[in-house]
Amino acid sequence: MRELYDLMEAWQILNHKRLLSLNVQRDGDTFCCIALTNPSEVVITSSNGRYHADVNDRGQLCVL
Repeated sequence: MRELYDLMEAWQILNHKRLLSLNVQRDGDTFCCIALTNPSEVVITSSNGRYHADVNDRGQLCVL
């Protein structure tokens, strides 16, 4: 649990954001984390955190 906290703290510092809400759930043998940084902003990431989903100006879901 301490390692998870340290990783989340480092992410917040790196991205200049504070987590407002956090929910971690077991998903089979792995875990799924839903975190809210801003009520108007939702970020969908890959399991390794490298890829992010976004919606472009035409409303299409894109992977960045």
